[in-house]
Amino acid sequence: MASTLMSSSAAMVLPAVRVRDVMTPQLISLSQNASIEQATVFLTDRGFSATVVIDEAGHPVGVLSKSDLLIHSRETIAHGESGLISPNAVTVREVMTPVVFTIPQDAPIELLVEQMVQLNVHRMFVVDENEVLVGVVTSMDILRALRT
Repeated sequence: MASTLMSSSAAMVLPAVRVRDVMTPQLISLSQNASIEQATVFLTDRGFSATVVIDEAGHPVGVLSKSDLLIHSRETIAHGESGLISPNAVTVREVMTPVVFTIPQDAPIELLVEQMVQLNVHRMFVVDENEVLVGVVTSMDILRALRT
């Protein structure tokens, strides 16, 4: 069963039925102990706008986005700390958003879209039946699925 989105001119059909149908598997994470300099290179080199942050045991503890890095940079400059603190001295844990929004891989696609809109987020992390991270769905993943 496909989901249908209505626009003013025509209906758009989302052929995916479950979250797993649109998710990107093989999630790449970042350690909470990485420096913000390492995190910036990590995100930039991979072309990511954000990634999940994990603790030493591999559990998700937050999300680091380019926006988080920009906010940190702006606050550092605003407080006159520019050049006084090395980017290697600040860790991801200090800058990340300490919330990870997740959705089960077997959840209906309609629930995913509804939650992303309600939470005003661009990505949700996908978990299996044991709450283990198995992937991510971004707004671009949903748009790509609409296009096909």
